[in-house]
Amino acid sequence: MRTYSVFQISSYIKNVIDSEELLKNIIISGEVSNFKMTGQNAYFTLKDEQAQISCIFFEYTSKYFIKEGDKVNCKGFPSYYVKGGKLSFIANQIEPCGEGEEYLKLLQLKNKLQSEGLFDRKIAIPKTINKIGVVTSADGAAIYDIISVATRRNKGINIAVYPVKVQGIGSEIEIAKAIKELDQYDEVDCILVTRGGGSYEDLSAFNTEEVARSVAECKKFIVSAVGHEIDYTLCDFAADLRVPTPSAAAEVLTKNTQELIFDLKNNVRFLTKFINELYLSYQSKLKYSIFDLGAAAEKKLYLGRDKIISKANKLQNITFFNDRYNELNQRVFRLKASDPKKILSLGYAKIYKDGASINSVIDIKKGDTVNMLFAD
Repeated sequence: MRTYSVFQISSYIKNVIDSEELLKNIIISGEVSNFKMTGQNAYFTLKDEQAQISCIFFEYTSKYFIKEGDKVNCKGFPSYYVKGGKLSFIANQIEPCGEGEEYLKLLQLKNKLQSEGLFDRKIAIPKTINKIGVVTSADGAAIYDIISVATRRNKGINIAVYPVKVQGIGSEIEIAKAIKELDQYDEVDCILVTRGGGSYEDLSAFNTEEVARSVAECKKFIVSAVGHEIDYTLCDFAADLRVPTPSAAAEVLTKNTQELIFDLKNNVRFLTKFINELYLSYQSKLKYSIFDLGAAAEKKLYLGRDKIISKANKLQNITFFNDRYNELNQRVFRLKASDPKKILSLGYAKIYKDGASINSVIDIKKGDTVNMLFAD
């Protein structure tokens, strides 16, 4: 059996395609996907429900204005690129035929979900995020970007990865299940649904009703970072926040360590000020309470004195008590004459130092703090 090199087989395939007259100038119809420009050349994919083919339009001009989801007729020929091992359709003329069926289906689904209010509910980002639940492929570049950025900004952040398929059959079911299970996981503060860039077909799982509903029904704050900055999916519309890349999502969901330290210092300053103000407030209330207590006690003493005087006046009519009363008056007179307040009312003051009475100039010196008691 003869053995052929890869180049021999590839060259043979190219020759077969190039020599086939029926393929020289044909028209193929399909839906535009992954349209992009590089210089003057347009690169896109034409697809239908059963297959797809890469297309190239050299020296593309603005008169052939097409966009994602358009249905078009492309005139040209297939060409096999030997070095890259890829079959492409070289288009030289494009005729728009309206919007493609796949794109219309997506628009219809989006309008349906929007009419239900599925995209209206938005939750505010948590003030404190200690653990991020990430729904993505375990071996994709996205998770490494997220871990790198998040841990660089905040070494204390925790990341719980729920690995899923992000494209292919059944991927939408896995993604929806992961979101629901992380939503029940109390230790997770928020959820990030993400994957790296890809074609329109690669992102199709994130344009399904299953994923959109699971995102919209999530009770935790949920972020969507699917594809590149120009890519928008139903997952993005349903999420509380859409960011262009996985790295940008990591930036949004983590606080820089220096920012945390700054916030902590501000909180300490605020708490210190609050405690000082509270202390001064209670100190003032205590002073007023002591004053009120003294006034109440003095009032009670005066009332007691008045009652005694009243009873004494009644006893004055009794001869037996007259002498005693006179004697009492004399003593009261002497007591009043000896009352320190009466002496103070003459313009004197009583001086105290550290709670002790000062009776001589030798008991104080310059600079001492003293208290002075006047008659009032």
